[in-house]
Amino acid sequence: MTIVYGMMMSVVIALFVLVFKKTMRWHEVPTPFMGWLVGISFFLILPLCILILNGGYKMPASYGVLGRWGEVDLSDSSYIYPFLVIWLSLVLTACTLLIVLPKRRRTAGVVPCYAISLPKLRAVILICSVIIMTDWIASVVMVGGIRQYFFHHWYTRFDETIEKWGGIFVLFQYTTNAIQIIFTALTALYIDAAIKRHTRQYGIMIFALIIVFMNMVMTGNRIYIALLMLYAGSSLLVQRRFLVIFFLGLVLPVLVLFFSAWAHVRGGIGDISSAISNYKYSMEGESNKFMNALVDVTEASNVMLLFHIINDFGTRYDFLYGSTYTRATTFFIPRTIYPDRTKSFTVTLAELYEPEAHTSFSSTMLGEMYANFSILSAFLLPMFTLAILWASGWVMKRLHRHGLLSALLFMIFAWMSRSVFAGNFIAIIFCIVLIRGLRFEKGLFYPTNSDELLYPGIHRACKARALDRRLFSG
Repeated sequence: MTIVYGMMMSVVIALFVLVFKKTMRWHEVPTPFMGWLVGISFFLILPLCILILNGGYKMPASYGVLGRWGEVDLSDSSYIYPFLVIWLSLVLTACTLLIVLPKRRRTAGVVPCYAISLPKLRAVILICSVIIMTDWIASVVMVGGIRQYFFHHWYTRFDETIEKWGGIFVLFQYTTNAIQIIFTALTALYIDAAIKRHTRQYGIMIFALIIVFMNMVMTGNRIYIALLMLYAGSSLLVQRRFLVIFFLGLVLPVLVLFFSAWAHVRGGIGDISSAISNYKYSMEGESNKFMNALVDVTEASNVMLLFHIINDFGTRYDFLYGSTYTRATTFFIPRTIYPDRTKSFTVTLAELYEPEAHTSFSSTMLGEMYANFSILSAFLLPMFTLAILWASGWVMKRLHRHGLLSALLFMIFAWMSRSVFAGNFIAIIFCIVLIRGLRFEKGLFYPTNSDELLYPGIHRACKARALDRRLFSG
């Protein structure tokens, strides 16, 4: 059975390679649509391939998984149907894109050239860093001090604060989360400029990277670093810097082990030495350490839960019939007014699959689709992908005005591929409000007649016209 699964996944991989090749012909900068493709590839296709190569996976006892969702045995015939649903969704998505995506770039017409303003970019990075550090200080004070802050588990750290302040603190969290995403997108733009050798001043980039790392320590969430790495990797891929990608690939095992370890010690960072000792002790008893690390880094547990969702909804559990998607329009209504407001899909899953634990679960965007719409999810994924393709095209045509929004949507769409729709939709709204309200994009790009600081991605014709000017003027 594993061989059959592997052969079928090779078809998916081949189709998505063709999609990526078509996509890379259009722009020389990572686009929001590419973020969606990268997210599907990293958070769904890659972990699915890892599970197939391993014949399935069972969570080690040290992970403390209480529910039956922590095991998937692909030799069991009960997992054939879930695999076929996932496979069909991916194949239909890739085939739809191969039909819809144009073969060549449209080059007709006069296209203006624009450059990114590095001074403006540095200024906005500094503004956001100040806001983020202020958020850290406020969060520490609200919890009761630095000792109490790190003593609490990162996931339940603000439970008492939410009970005390209610919707005001939830709004504060939405806002700070949006600032963190914006800051990560700004850092990505600076890294992109460095990759293209538009700047050799790396001080502000190193500072931004330190803030991103410290944000992981303060929040316990490694997703911002993961999104930044996906954007930087996509930028290198678009620029065809394959040698750099190769050398970065050599240090990938170190990063895999680091992020895997972080997933275990972040809950006990208040006593980091004990947390590390407990992690080492638990790892000594595990037989397949590298597989465990791969599962942690690629969040393959989300795909494992996806298998169970496809098996369970419609039989063990009732379908949700789109209710979790309505949170995108009802999230602002307090529960005191609307007590029956639908819970987040991540919380709903945790209550179903591990009711003893106070946590939340992700299952990729396909998990939410199936739990709501059953087999229709295989057709909804291509439709949703086309909607993202349209949104990406709209932004890229206005890249000189929405360069920051483009990088931000890359990250949110990549994040959405592993998470839920409503939460990411809300994040987009808050990000747009903050960007427009604080005028972060004003002056970030400006027209230029020089190709030295061109921001590739507006159009390749910019470089061609700049070269023609030099040839005919000399």
